[in-house]
Amino acid sequence: MLVDVGAPPLPVVVPVSAVNASWFPRPYTPPPLPSPMDVAVQSVVDGAVISWTRAALQGVLTLVEIAPDVSGEPGAWTRAALTEESSHQLTLPAASRWVRLRTVLHGRTSAYTTPVLASRVVAPTQAEVQQAQDTADHADSLTQPGSGVQLGDQRNLMPVTVASTRSLWDGLTLSATFDTGSPATVTLSASAATLRVGSATVSYAASSTNVTQARDTTARYYGYYLDEAWQGGDRTLNVTTNVATLADTDGVVWVGEFVVVIGASGGGSGSGGVGGGGGRPPGTFEDLIQ
Repeated sequence: MLVDVGAPPLPVVVPVSAVNASWFPRPYTPPPLPSPMDVAVQSVVDGAVISWTRAALQGVLTLVEIAPDVSGEPGAWTRAALTEESSHQLTLPAASRWVRLRTVLHGRTSAYTTPVLASRVVAPTQAEVQQAQDTADHADSLTQPGSGVQLGDQRNLMPVTVASTRSLWDGLTLSATFDTGSPATVTLSASAATLRVGSATVSYAASSTNVTQARDTTARYYGYYLDEAWQGGDRTLNVTTNVATLADTDGVVWVGEFVVVIGASGGGSGSGGVGGGGGRPPGTFEDLIQ
């Protein structure tokens, strides 16, 4: 039995157009590694020190390569070091070597740096040193193992150091006071003053210090500053009864000498004493402070 429900005819179907596409994903290409920066070469005896700024990456290494110099151009490159440091010392033969660097990280490498030429400082032989000493003026010979230099004679020093007063205090006043205690407390004082050292001057502030001294005694005190760098200014006034202390330390600046006489009772004060510096040795004259 055929039933006609009166439906319209089916629409014409248009086929879907095929779109061609690649199924393979595009691989990720990481950015290139930065090369080492600020490459510098410092010549040293029988070698050279190469320094650089590493790439700011964790675990990064630097490959150092060298090549012989062939008419001003690099020859065949060879590996010298692979290091995580930012410097490397090369031991160089008589000839110079070209140096280039590159960053290495997880098997990847950066571009090479521009080659730089590294040269060494050639150390003189013992025979050359001896010959130079034999032919040089005696004043220039380097023969003293302790200080390293031995002067031929004192004419190599400034005249003020040899033939005059090496140094003198300008404006220095030494004074002392002591109380009625037993033992007495003695205050030793040095005024502000300027030490004249040839054409140079160094100024020091006033300073003082306390010591104790028994009754019915006479004591000689040597005052000094420690000022190895010639800074001047405020310094601690050190005192000692052992004159050898003035020669025990390189930085000693001798201020002066105090002689204090303390009786059986009472206090006292006074001024005077031997001025220090390099002009007069201890004991040239003395004023008793009683």
